[in-house]
Formats: sequence, structure tokens, C-alpha cells
Amino acid sequence: MNRLGFIFIALCSFLLAFQRSSEPERRTVFGISVSANGVNSGMTFALVTIAYGKRSGFQHITQNDFIQIASGHWKSLANINHEDLFEKNNVLGGVFLDTVTYEKIAFCPALDSLWKLRYSYNPYQPNENGWAGEQYQPSSKQAIYLYKNYGLYNINNDLFVDTNCWKILRDVCNPEWINNYKSLR
Repeated sequence: MNRLGFIFIALCSFLLAFQRSSEPERRTVFGISVSANGVNSGMTFALVTIAYGKRSGFQHITQNDFIQIASGHWKSLANINHEDLFEKNNVLGGVFLDTVTYEKIAFCPALDSLWKLRYSYNPYQPNENGWAGEQYQPSSKQAIYLYKNYGLYNINNDLFVDTNCWKILRDVCNPEWINNYKSLR
């Protein structure tokens, strides 16, 4: 083999090795949708597997599962180090001990507001107002805002995934953010 051929093969091997090492690893993250799951909730919670930058797996979990795993109480690929992801992501939530009953209670107030992104009033308790510009969906401006800021393509069938999940949970508790979202009519 001539010297040029050897250099070409060595260069190709180097580039292939570099490309493999720069590819993102397979990981599992949280996803939340404000679409009803048909079981007993106005939201869908999931563990989402991302491989090579694309969603490759999806496992439904309950709201309690989400809080237990995210708080580090339960083992999961989405929280292998048992970290308190609520604290890490500056979101109020976790598992608290009720001082009266001594029961462990899963709690995250931001989850109680997520429906407001999608509805102008609560479909389960009509006396409570939501933030959406239309009765059953965000206004066009709100939908564009959700896409640009959270990667949410369609509120009817997409999820807030990974860091966007934590970002929206923080934001729906911020009065300034809420007023801005409501003004996008």
C-alpha cells in the first residue's frame, strides 16, 4: 500500500472514531403532556428515551411515579443518581412527610397549573379560569411561543421533554411569565 493510501485510511478511521465519540449517548428523561391520558388525569407523564438526539422510547408513568422518581425516592433510568431533581431544577415539589398522618405525600404545585396552558377554563371544574387564548387550545401566538421556547410542536399530542419539562414547571409558577403568556392572544 502506498503512503497516500495509508494516510487516507488513517484519516478516515480518525474521523469515524471522532464522530462516534461526539454522538449523544442514549438517555432517559421525563416528559409531560397536557393532553388527557384516558386513565384519570388531564395530563400524561412519561419516561422518554432519547438516542442519538431522537426520541426512541416512551413509557407511561403516573403523576405519583413522576414525583417519586424526580425526587430521588424511586430508582429509574431518568434519575440514576437518586438526586432531588426538583431542588436541582428550582421547582417546588417532592415527597413530604405529613406531620399529622406520617404518610409520605407526593407534591408539586406547578402540576396543578399545567392545564391552564391548554384551556381557557378548567374542563373539570368550570369555575376556574385557564390562560389559553381559545377555549380548548392556546391561541396561535401562544402555540408559537410554546414551540419556540419549549419545543412543543402541538399541545394535543406532544410533550414537554427533558430540560423543557423542568423549564415549564418553573415558568407556570412565575406571575410575570403567566401574564406574558395570557397576553399572547
